[in-house]
Amino acid sequence: MKNDNANCDVISKTPYEYKNYARLYFAPSTPTQYNNEGFIPKSLIKSNAHCPLPIMFVFNFQKVFMREKIKFTDGNLATT
Repeated sequence: MKNDNANCDVISKTPYEYKNYARLYFAPSTPTQYNNEGFIPKSLIKSNAHCPLPIMFVFNFQKVFMREKIKFTDGNLATT
């Protein structure tokens, strides 16, 4: 990818073991989405974090989120 949806400072502070997992944002209008979403001029992109056109997925809750080895965080992994 040319850029990442997440702030590069946040990613650099995330423990290596968690970088093998997909990042999923569960709520609309999270700070990450608010700051990084949309077609914006390069001059307004902060820390190379930009998501011009987000793609949303719908998951079957019981098939995905009730899996034995699934992990959650109540914040960002860089600060856990």
